[in-house]
Amino acid sequence: MLVALFKGEFQYDAVNCFTDQLAASFRGLGFDARIIDMVGSREGLTDSLNALCDATGQIFCLFGFNALGSQIQVNGEPLHEVLGVPFVSWILDHPSFHLDRLHRMVDQPILSIDRNHVAFLQKFGLSHVSYAPHGAALPSPDPIAATWAERPGALLFSGSLESPTSLLSTLTAVLAPHDPFGELQKVFFELSDQADLVFDSDVEQALKRHPVIASYLFEDGLGVGHGTLLQILLRYRRASRRLALLDEFDRLGVAVDVCGSGWIEGRFRHHRHLGVKSFSDVLALFRRYRFVLNLNPMFGNGLHDRVVHAMASGAVACSESNVAIAAELGEGRGIVFDQPEAAAHAIARLEADYAEGQAMVDRAYRHFVRYHHWDRRAEQILGAVRAWS
Repeated sequence: MLVALFKGEFQYDAVNCFTDQLAASFRGLGFDARIIDMVGSREGLTDSLNALCDATGQIFCLFGFNALGSQIQVNGEPLHEVLGVPFVSWILDHPSFHLDRLHRMVDQPILSIDRNHVAFLQKFGLSHVSYAPHGAALPSPDPIAATWAERPGALLFSGSLESPTSLLSTLTAVLAPHDPFGELQKVFFELSDQADLVFDSDVEQALKRHPVIASYLFEDGLGVGHGTLLQILLRYRRASRRLALLDEFDRLGVAVDVCGSGWIEGRFRHHRHLGVKSFSDVLALFRRYRFVLNLNPMFGNGLHDRVVHAMASGAVACSESNVAIAAELGEGRGIVFDQPEAAAHAIARLEADYAEGQAMVDRAYRHFVRYHHWDRRAEQILGAVRAWS
C-alpha cells in the first residue's frame, strides 16, 4: 500500500525534514512512502499527481503538515476527493494560523501537537481531530556526539523574536476598520498587558469574558477574521514572553546561546547570538550542548519539537511548564520551570553533579525512543485513518 507525503513551502525548513523522516518510518512499517514536492517544477508536480491518480486502489492515505492538502487539486477538484482517500493534516502550531486551509479540510483526519488546540478545532465543528505529540528521528550518524559532561554549559535556545512593538502596531491596523471608537483596541491592549496570561487557552477564556470581543471573534464559526486577530495577540505574547524570560536569565547570570532571527545585538550581558541556523545545523548544536531551552507560550498542553529533539540528542530539555511537558519531563527526565529562578537552581544542581546530568539524559533518551520516535507517529497516523474510515 502507498502513503503519499507532500512537501510544501513553509516558514521553517524543519517541516520538510520532518516529512522525509516520517516517510522513512512508513517504509520501515512496510508501506511504499512516496514524497511529492509541491515547490518543484509545475511539470514535475503534474506528473506526480497523474501517477497518483493511476495508483487508485493502492493508496492508503495522503499526508501533509499544516493542512497542505487544501491546496492540491486535479482538474479543479481536491485531490483527496478525486482519489477517494483521506488526506491527513498534522498541525504543528496554533490552528489559528491555518484557518483558511482547515476550512477546506473539515471532513478529513486532523492531528494536533497540543490538546488545547484539539479542543479549539472541535469547537469549530472539526470532528476528526486527535492529539499527536511531536516526534523526531535519531540524529545521524550517531545518536549522541559527546557525553553530557563534555558539552558546554550554556543553555541553547533556537527560536525567532518578533518585535512586540511592531506586532501591537499591526494589531491596531487590523482592528481599525472594525473599531471606529477604539473599544476593541483598548480591550486587546488590556489583555496583552496581563502577565498571568501565559498560554493560548487563557487568552481564549479572557477574550470570551469581553462581549464586544466575543461577538466579533467567536460567533462566526471558523473564520479568517478570528484567526487574524488571535494570531497577532498570540504572536505578541510569545515575543514579549521570550524577551522577558531571556532578560531574567541574563539578570540571573544564566548564559543562553540563541540562534534565530530578530534578536537584538548587545541587549544582553551574558547571552550570545549565534545567527540564523538551518534545521540540520540546529540539530547538530543540540548534540553539543548540555541544556536546550524551550520557550513557547502558544502551547498550553502540548509537546514542542525542541523538547523531543533535546531528548533524542542527549541534552537536558529545560522548558517552561505546561501539562504535557511536565508529564514528559517528569520522573527526572528534564527540567520544567514556572519562573527562571527555578530553572537556574536546577541547572546549578546538575552542573554540580555531572553523573546526575548524564543519568537524566539517559532516562530522557530511553523515553524518547519508546514514545516519540517518528515510528510511533507513523503508527498513530495509520490509526487516525482507520478511525476516520
